[in-house]
Amino acid sequence: MMKKLATPALFLTLNPADIIDPLLGAMAGISSSDWAAMSDFQRHRFVAHNPGPAAIFFNEVISNFIRIILRYDPLATEESQNGLFGRCSGYYATVEAQGAEPFIATC
Repeated sequence: MMKKLATPALFLTLNPADIIDPLLGAMAGISSSDWAAMSDFQRHRFVAHNPGPAAIFFNEVISNFIRIILRYDPLATEESQNGLFGRCSGYYATVEAQGAEPFIATC
């Protein structure tokens, strides 16, 4: 990336709050009222035993951040619009999981 686009000008760490977000519950088929009634411990345990919905939630949030906030679309046929931080000509991200903690993306 650096050889083609130069060094990155901005670094971000994104940590979607999956444990408190009702979207994760909805993606897992849990009603918003049931998700709200669960304790933090119950939601942590649910995510630990059901990593699939948590991974889908993480991917959806990060993908939407790139598409909506950065306005980056590698398949666009015309010049991309400026995002919140200006024009994004490229990005890279590393994803890490720290045991029981949620996924973290560093872009």
